[in-house]
Order: sequence, then structure tokens, then C-alpha cells
Amino acid sequence: MLVSGASSRVEDKDLLTRLWGKAMAEPWAGGARNLFIRIQAQTITGRRVHLA
Repeated sequence: MLVSGASSRVEDKDLLTRLWGKAMAEPWAGGARNLFIRIQAQTITGRRVHLA
């Protein structure tokens, strides 16, 4: 899936508290991850994949 649109850094303290508390998949590339980016979707393209 590809999402296009304007992005901004998440700075709302209540939202950051909720986001940091969620379990997330490990990124492929190493390194520290210390910020969240919000995308205001304008277009979404791609394919849906369903389990057989």
C-alpha cells in the first residue's frame, strides 16, 4: 500500500503516550526510533491481499 499526502511530526503529548504504549513490529533497518509521523492521506493505492 502506498499513501501520499502531507506529513507532520506528532507532538501531542497525550497521543504520544498512547502510541509509545502500543506493541509494534520491529523495523527492518537498525537504529533508534524516537518520533512518530502523521500522514494526512490524499491518495491510497495498492492491492488488497486476503488470506486463502
